[in-house]
Amino acid sequence: MCDLAGELTFAEQLTLIEELTGSWSLPERNVAEEDDDGLDFIGKASGYYDCEPATSLEEIRKYHSDSKWVAGREAARQAISVATGSSRSPMEAIMYCMFALPHSLGGFNCGPLKPNYKIVLTGKASMLSGLPYVIADAYLPRFKAIIEYNGSYHDESTIRRRDEARALGLMSMNVDVYRLNDLQLKDAAALESVARTLYRRKQIQFSPRARAYASKCPELLRELRQAVGLGN
Repeated sequence: MCDLAGELTFAEQLTLIEELTGSWSLPERNVAEEDDDGLDFIGKASGYYDCEPATSLEEIRKYHSDSKWVAGREAARQAISVATGSSRSPMEAIMYCMFALPHSLGGFNCGPLKPNYKIVLTGKASMLSGLPYVIADAYLPRFKAIIEYNGSYHDESTIRRRDEARALGLMSMNVDVYRLNDLQLKDAAALESVARTLYRRKQIQFSPRARAYASKCPELLRELRQAVGLGN
C-alpha cells in the first residue's frame, strides 16, 4: 500500500486499504466475459470475490509507524490515519468512507465508526427480533445508530421480514437503524440527507465549515465509486 501510495489518488488509497483489510477482493480481469473459474465471484455492477482479509488496519498502521524510510510513507499517511477497515464489500467500503471521514475530506464526520459491530440484545429486543445478538455493518456510537448497506437480495420477502424484526429489536434498545441501497450510494445528496437525520435526531447541528466541502463531498463519492469499478 505504501509502495503504491504515490501513484494513487486519496480515494484509491482508501479503497486499497479497505480491500486489503476487508473480506472482498476485486478481480484483476474482466471475469464477466469469461467462463466461471470456480471461484466465488459475485456478479454485480462491481464484481468482487469473497476472501479472507490479507491484513488488518492495525498491522498496516504498525508497519507505517515502524518503517520510517519506506517509499510512499508520507503519501500514505493521511489515508492510513483515517481509514476504517474491515468492510465486507466494495459498497460497504464506500459507505464507511463517506460517513466516517471528516468534513475537510468530503465526508459526513459521523465517526468513530465501528465495523461489523456485535450488539447483544436485551430480553425484550431478543424476543422482538428472535435473535440473541446482531452484527451491525457499521455502528456509530456518537449517534447510537447503525448504518447498513442493503443489496438487492434484501428485497426478498423472507429477508425483508427478518430485517424488519431485527430493526424492531434494535429500536427497542434505542438504537436507530439506517439502511442504504444502491441508488443512495450513487447520490451524495441522498447520503448527506441520512447524515443530517443522524445529526438532527441527536440534536447536533450539521454545519460543515470545512473549505470547499460542498464540492469535495460529491467528488469523494465519485472517486470512491470509480476506485472500485462502479463508475459514476
